[in-house]
Order: sequence, then C-alpha cells, then structure tokens
Amino acid sequence: MTDTTADPIRRVAKTERIAALDVLRGFAILAILMMNIPFMASYVSEGTNDPRMVSWTGADQVAFRIVGTIFDGTQRGLLELLFGAGIMIMTRAALKPDGPVAVADLHFRRNIWLIIFGAFQACVLMWPGDILLPYGIVAIFAFPARALKPRWKVVLGVIFILVAIAPNMQRYAERVDMKATAVAAQAKIAAHKPVTKDEQAKLETWTEKVDSLKPLAVNKKKQAAVAEEKKARMGSFAGYAKWTRDFWIEFNFSPLGIVGLAEMLGTMLLGMALYEWGVLQGRRSAGFYLGMAVIGYALGAPTRWLADNEILTFYPNPKIGWITWDMARIALTLGHVGLFNLILKSQAGARVLSVFQAPGRMPLTIYLSASIICMLIIFPGFGFGQFGKYGWAGFEAIALAVMAGQLIFANVWMLYFETGPIDWVWKSLAYKQAQPFRKAIGPRAVLQPAE
Repeated sequence: MTDTTADPIRRVAKTERIAALDVLRGFAILAILMMNIPFMASYVSEGTNDPRMVSWTGADQVAFRIVGTIFDGTQRGLLELLFGAGIMIMTRAALKPDGPVAVADLHFRRNIWLIIFGAFQACVLMWPGDILLPYGIVAIFAFPARALKPRWKVVLGVIFILVAIAPNMQRYAERVDMKATAVAAQAKIAAHKPVTKDEQAKLETWTEKVDSLKPLAVNKKKQAAVAEEKKARMGSFAGYAKWTRDFWIEFNFSPLGIVGLAEMLGTMLLGMALYEWGVLQGRRSAGFYLGMAVIGYALGAPTRWLADNEILTFYPNPKIGWITWDMARIALTLGHVGLFNLILKSQAGARVLSVFQAPGRMPLTIYLSASIICMLIIFPGFGFGQFGKYGWAGFEAIALAVMAGQLIFANVWMLYFETGPIDWVWKSLAYKQAQPFRKAIGPRAVLQPAE
C-alpha cells in the first residue's frame, strides 16, 4: 500500500489511477448531453414541456423511448457514484479520526471551486441545468461519511434517496384525490346538485391540467408560453441571459430543487460503498457483473417503459412513474456499471471502451464545452438560431454528433496533455499551485493508468 503520510494531499499517481473509473466517467460525461439537449434545443418553460411540441414522427418517438427507457438520469447516476468514489480516493489519507487536516482542506477547496464553476456555467455559459454547483454542495456534506463502514453508507444512501422520492409520493396522493374529487364534482353538476368550494377548486385545477396536455395546435395557453419562451431564447443576448438565469434559480433553489440534493447525496454514498467493495473498479468476477447488468436492466428498463407509457397518454392521471423513477434510475445505473465492467474484462472489450478513458480524465472540460457548443453557439438566436426547430430525433442526432466530436477531441488532446484545460485550472486552484499540463512522455497504451 502506498504511504500517504508523507504527502497526504498529493494527486493520484499514474500507477494508482483506475482505468475502469475513467471509462465509466468518460461515457457518462459525454452521454449526459443526450438528456440535457431536450432542454437546450426545445421548449421547457411551464406549460410547454411536451415531447410533441416541434414534431412527433416515428423517429421522434423511438428517440424518446430509447432515451427515456435506458439513459434518462443514469448518466447523472454514474457521475454521482463516481463522485462518491472520488471522495474515497481523495480522502484516502484521512480515513482515521486523526487523519491530516490538509485532506479536509483540499476536499473543501476543490468543491468550493466546483460550486464557483457551476455558477459560472449557469450565469455565463447559460446552461441552467448545471450539476456542478449542487454536486459541490453535496460533496461537502458527504465528507463526514468517508469513515463509515460501507454497509452504513448504503443504508444512509437509501434513506436519502427515499427522502428525495417522498415529494413524488405526496404528489401522487394529491393527484389521486384531485381526480376523484373532480369526477365526483362533475357527476354532481350533471345531476344539478351543489358542489363545495373545495370540490369546485379541484375540478377547476383538474380541468386546467387536462387542457394543458392538449396539443399545441388547440392549446392557446401553450401557444402563448411557446411564443414567450421563443422570444427570450431567440432574441437578444440580454433577454436570453435573463431567461436562463431565472430558469436556473427556479431549477436549483425551489423546494423540489433543494430536495433533489438528498438524491444526489444518497447516490454518492452508494458510490463510496461500491468503491470500497471494489465494484466500480472492476475487481469482481465476470459472473458478478453479468448478474449486475441483467438484474439492473431487468428491473429498470420495464419500469421506465411503463412510466413512459403513462407520460404518453398525455392525460393528467396520477402516475406510478413519479414514485418509481429514481428506483429505476438506480437499477439502470447499476446495470450500466455491470455491463461496462463485464466488457472491460475482455481484451477486445477493453480496447473498444478505451476511447472513453480520455474524456473521463477531462470531464470538466467536456461538460462545460457542451454548454458552450449548445447554449452559446448552436441553438440561441445570437448563434446559429436552431432553437425550437427539431423534434426528439433531430436534436438527439445533434447530441450524438457533438459527443462524437468531443470524443475525438479528447483522445487527441490527451495524447499530448495530462488533463483538459478547464480541469487543469480547477486542479491548480484546488492544490494552490500549477499542476502538470503537457505530457512528458509519448502517447499512452490502451487503458494505461495515467495521472
């Protein structure tokens, strides 16, 4: 075991870096664009978030189903698991009560800077769906859990995830009551019987929700909301900046946004435990990972498919998917972990997946560059003005093209540099000194550990 007492906050050495974690991180940081691009390319304001908004061809429906069933939320899940694993790696010298204070200092400094980068992404790069700021906040709270036994990390993780699910359970119960009351009120009105104020209020709310899910062509409120959002996102830079800032504030700092931090914390704690058990690093058997993939996908994919079926009714019935969404997300995320580590067990598989190691070692650069490309260049009116022009098939094709370009760039860049340019700035700020940037040696071999 490497001695960490001499320099407790030194960076992970080349011989210590775990290729499987880099591959998982690289895939996740690229593929998260598939989930983000609907918000970057199409309408998301209240009353406009409808997958049929621009077009609803067979190709759009297939794209919606693939993303919703297999990928939605899972890339964020992978990043949260890996973030938890990263906490265990970075604090490896402080797993005892008398561990060096310098480790805590580094941990807090890294995450404070991550919070600042997140605010920069939201306010300057115009991506209101930023995850860096909440991740930085949550990581600070996750730090005290580093010394817990893995099983207790799992227990706490599950508890926090259930806390995050609780509002959706309440939402489900309220919708059941609203629908039942509205149906009863409609029956009373049809029978010329009086209704109470509560029944009338719930009937009006139910009617509004039914109307809100009608197609754009017959929905005047939706048309007005679309026009307002299009004006903001295709207009001046100042108007665009105000819209993205307001959306970011609502997305992150509303009551639901705050509750969402519990889900992030819970998944990070699971990641910490899975790292200690050697699961994320590929240290278990091929049979273990095969079982993990099969069980994860068998539980997660059908649950998501049924949840999408509920969405595609375009009717405001109470939806079980509100409750099962995060459960399915965790199952699918673990399925991805199992599948990737199973593939990495073979030489051919490791060679194929090795292309994801480079973006996995420069995740901040990849993540922020996606915001620059999409939020400042492709879609806004002051850029190429492509906002609101594509259905699901179209903007997912754009996402795949951007991801392919980023993948090529990352692999070429990492032949000559130690890390991505934005990652280098972050690491240098965290360590309070300039970190290695240019490579001192030639190109690396497939899945060779690298700092």
